[in-house]
Amino acid sequence: MDIQVVQADDKGGFLPFFATPNILVRPFHTEHRVPSHGYALYTIRQGMLLPQFRELTSEQISKLRIDGISIKEPDVEQLEIVYTGDTLFSGLLRPENAFVFQAPILIMELTYLDGKREKAIDKTHVHLDDVVEHAERFENQQVVFVHLSQKYSASMALEILRDRLPSGLMERSYVNLTSFGVTGEHLTKISDRRWPVRQRTEAGWGWSHPTQRYNQHQRQPAPQQHNSGRGSRPPSRQPYRPQASYSAAASRLAVGLPTESNAAADAGHKNTT
Repeated sequence: MDIQVVQADDKGGFLPFFATPNILVRPFHTEHRVPSHGYALYTIRQGMLLPQFRELTSEQISKLRIDGISIKEPDVEQLEIVYTGDTLFSGLLRPENAFVFQAPILIMELTYLDGKREKAIDKTHVHLDDVVEHAERFENQQVVFVHLSQKYSASMALEILRDRLPSGLMERSYVNLTSFGVTGEHLTKISDRRWPVRQRTEAGWGWSHPTQRYNQHQRQPAPQQHNSGRGSRPPSRQPYRPQASYSAAASRLAVGLPTESNAAADAGHKNTT
């Protein structure tokens, strides 16, 4: 792995560096309890030949280069992605950081989803109240929330985000839930209407069996009840392996699409009429 050391410039900022020949990284200051910075990634589009040189041969162009004559338009930097790292939201509101909310893709920490904002300020992290209060600032095409506190569950986090985020921002927002044990996808679209059904039917959303119900105020599934009378034994704890067809059918029903069994039934009905 090629590790780049972020270096300060003589103006109190950071020197940019190239991650690849056509990807420029510009670090920027954030606010955290330890020195911190985020990263803005730009793609570099090479400048084209100036109009007056476009009819020249390659030999003529080479001679101009040797003579030190500028023959190309300036390279163009295109902002693509911003990653904030750990920060207070106020660190992103600095005038020089206005580009944060203009990047096509913003990856932003969102540690606290509920409770008092003062705790987030004390721990120097972002609170959901900050995002809701400044929702109009987000001009990004996609916003990805990361670094959620482990005190939440996947179910609780999604429910709070869907409850609190303004609809215009929620439609463009995603959250990373892999730290909560969600294995089916790296990014979950917050406005996805299928997620309540998926939570009940797909393993990897905080439980292992689709019939177990999740208590949103606890980190563990509610215990299953069993008959404790004489001669009875607790249910087997064999791991559950969900059937793909079951999950697929539930997901299709959630979005109003016909399942294979319904489609087959409809076809049989048409054949008999």
